[in-house]
Amino acid sequence: MLTKINDHCVIPITYSRILARCLSLKERSLARLLNGTKLSSQCLISQDIFINSQQQTKIINNALELSQNSLLGLTLGRSLVPLTHGQVGLLISSSPDLLSALKAFKQFLPHRLNFVDLQLDTSSMEVACQLRCLLDTSDRI
Repeated sequence: MLTKINDHCVIPITYSRILARCLSLKERSLARLLNGTKLSSQCLISQDIFINSQQQTKIINNALELSQNSLLGLTLGRSLVPLTHGQVGLLISSSPDLLSALKAFKQFLPHRLNFVDLQLDTSSMEVACQLRCLLDTSDRI
């Protein structure tokens, strides 16, 4: 069951910019990545804007189509460092332990990626962490 989300523009275009870099796209090829988003190539080149979840989903689908690589997410993940996530990344990387980092991530995740839900279950012996996408995405994502 999908949860209704407030789809304001809260996702920094930085993630899409990094995705374009992972695909080794040149300026003239950026339009293919942004096809169907109503965004211009200039957004990826020089603007620091925020996009909504539908735009981000379309960009991810376009990237998967361009790359023909089902493991593109892993390639992208290697490119991300804590500071890629701005202040949230800094907070998490400066947390004293893993549980504190996960709790901070859970608290601030809705402000960074409002279409992802993080569930944390803790006991004296273990921590279970589950991320759930609240969007109706294709099977490819």
